[in-house]
Amino acid sequence: MGEQIIMREQSLKQEVQELRIEIDETEKTRAVSEITESEFFKELQVKAARMRQRTKSLSE
Repeated sequence: MGEQIIMREQSLKQEVQELRIEIDETEKTRAVSEITESEFFKELQVKAARMRQRTKSLSE
């Protein structure tokens, strides 16, 4: 009986750890989406594309 309790406790600890990892991944995904969907980030992407195009044109 005591061994079953210990095994159950270990199983629950493992499950909690997996849930924490899942929550961390979800939070990271949300944070990345929040950044990449911002107007500032979109403007940076446009500026970066223009700079790449200029650099490409100069090197040809």
